[in-house]
Amino acid sequence: MNSDKSNKPEFTPTPKDESLVRGFTPTTKRFGVGVYTIEEISEILKVHRTYVASLIAEGKLSALKIGRFYRIREDQLEKLIGGKLVAIMTIDDVAETLKIHRTYVARLIKQKKLKAIRIGKFYRIREDDFNAFLKESEI
Repeated sequence: MNSDKSNKPEFTPTPKDESLVRGFTPTTKRFGVGVYTIEEISEILKVHRTYVASLIAEGKLSALKIGRFYRIREDQLEKLIGGKLVAIMTIDDVAETLKIHRTYVARLIKQKKLKAIRIGKFYRIREDDFNAFLKESEI
């Protein structure tokens, strides 16, 4: 009996927070389609899950309703954020990284020097756009 157990590969679960380091891994990635839960979308966009539900209710984010659960396809999320799925930063994240005040980051966004996505009343900065801003700002 022990020899059967030793032939089985060991299962080591990965911590949930590990997927948040760079981008995000969808719940299911089969046949080239990524599907996310409302909770996963709220972690990606750094907003509350009820706000994600309101985006779905307003028709700004398309979702699949399976029973009483909502699932969001990866392409619909990319449509909402205007590009490929990359890490998303808040104004506070950018301010902390650049060691400047958050109001100055907001001013950069309004002056269109830093590209940002507006999701409701919140600004979110894609990592690609932040890196492009840094490259343009070099002397």
